[in-house]
Amino acid sequence: MTTQQKISRILILIPAFALLILLIQENYSWIFGIMIGSAIALSSCELIQKAVTNVFVQKRSRSAMYYLFGFTFRFLIYAALLYAAIALFHVNAIALIVSFTFLQLLYPFYIVHTLENLEQNG
Repeated sequence: MTTQQKISRILILIPAFALLILLIQENYSWIFGIMIGSAIALSSCELIQKAVTNVFVQKRSRSAMYYLFGFTFRFLIYAALLYAAIALFHVNAIALIVSFTFLQLLYPFYIVHTLENLEQNG
């Protein structure tokens, strides 16, 4: 089993195990916090990766204002989603922050291993 496969399994098994324990405890505030934090973190990482790919790999030349608008728009959308989750739906903020941070910290390792595999195989 390769390192990338191990990382992928860890990224799936740890949150799944945590969600199973919380489901048994019927702690829905934490469950929704973890799920929303994970969804926001993964979508944020994917959008950032797409923007970087467009600039450096595909070499699309767009104005700085275009990227500034995209960044600001993403920031406002995510801020609104986080506000709605915490203030309106009373999702546990600690669970949201922990899952968001966990994925934001592990995602760069996933990207690096993916790029290393592309270089080795390509």
